[in-house]
Amino acid sequence: MSRFVVDLGNMTLSAPQKHAIAGAIQQAVLAHLASHPLAAGAAAQPAAVSPSYGLFPIKWLGLIYRQQIGQLGQAENDIEHFANQQVP
Repeated sequence: MSRFVVDLGNMTLSAPQKHAIAGAIQQAVLAHLASHPLAAGAAAQPAAVSPSYGLFPIKWLGLIYRQQIGQLGQAENDIEHFANQQVP
């Protein structure tokens, strides 16, 4: 599983700055996924490539991507649980 997290700690950012950073990260990920071999091969071999799904969580700025739509909710819960853990 691939997970990338950007944690800017206590850096003070305005709401527009937060949304601009989140948008840039989401754009970079989506641009890369669009050129991913699975996505590129989808037109040539539709039966061999399953659809994939993305979720932009409401509670935090981010993007969750899974091959099966049923995996999105559990992934969001797992990531939230991880994010809420206290660092010793």
